[in-house]
Amino acid sequence: MSRTEEEIQALVHYHSTGIPNKATHEIGRAQAAKLLELELIDDNQEDYNAIRQTGPYRYIRIRTRRYPNSVNPKISCGNTDQNFDSIVFIDLGEDFEVQGIWEAGKNDIVDATSRNVDRSLSVKKFKAIATKLWPQ
Repeated sequence: MSRTEEEIQALVHYHSTGIPNKATHEIGRAQAAKLLELELIDDNQEDYNAIRQTGPYRYIRIRTRRYPNSVNPKISCGNTDQNFDSIVFIDLGEDFEVQGIWEAGKNDIVDATSRNVDRSLSVKKFKAIATKLWPQ
């Protein structure tokens, strides 16, 4: 897999600091855009961070996780009152390679998080309510 300049910079940051957060986020966003043909927008601009030109979900919130040692990894769904149509979850392996991509619509997320104060879902629960997009 060829890496974008942002991905390379994120990996350099990870290897120099040991902190995976920036690399995980940047690589997940870049791969989601490439594999799903999404248009990325500035994370700080809107309630979503990508736009899809076709399909049932237009305004996408991207969530990426790399959890090699986590017992019960979770996905933050954020404020479900905000303007977005779905959450795309990118599961990255230890080497930051995409393992899979799932998408869940906002209504399903709202239903699944209705009793969660922190509005998060376990990765297992998210995958259960989502549709697997990649690999097919």
